[in-house]
Amino acid sequence: GLLRLEYTLDSGDLVYGSVSTGYRSGGFNLGTTAPGVDSFEPEKITAYELGYKASLVDHTLMMELAAYYYDYKDLQVQQSFIDPASGTQGTEFTNAGEASVKGFEAQLTWLPLDQLRLSGSYAYNDAKYTDFITLNRQTIEQELVNLKGNKLNRAPKNKVGFEASYLVPMGDNG
Repeated sequence: GLLRLEYTLDSGDLVYGSVSTGYRSGGFNLGTTAPGVDSFEPEKITAYELGYKASLVDHTLMMELAAYYYDYKDLQVQQSFIDPASGTQGTEFTNAGEASVKGFEAQLTWLPLDQLRLSGSYAYNDAKYTDFITLNRQTIEQELVNLKGNKLNRAPKNKVGFEASYLVPMGDNG
């Protein structure tokens, strides 16, 4: 489901907020022999976002700001494993109990000339497991570990980007 509210200010700037829910279906780990990890549950998310978009300096400078919070239940996580019976290694999906992601993004785009476009962005991302007790299947002992507070995989804390482009009109020559 999605609920989104938008308001355009007299200046033309846009303020918005949204709440949405979604899920990713569960599945099966084919080829695994360990009981309890042969399948994984659906992942559920509730996402909240607030944002602001503005056009400044005679529409040559655009600014976009957004803050977000994602609340995951049964987050699907890919983990490496060692089968203690056979010693074989592989990867499988499992569910973390809960995770949260909060952060903000900012982007500026400047058009100093008709053909020149300069853009820069920054994103801050705080992504952590808030409930995740699992077997450490990367060892023969297969002990329980509590990963609460650990950072999510592939979720960098900071991200910076820059872009420059120049358009060269070719007319009828291209």
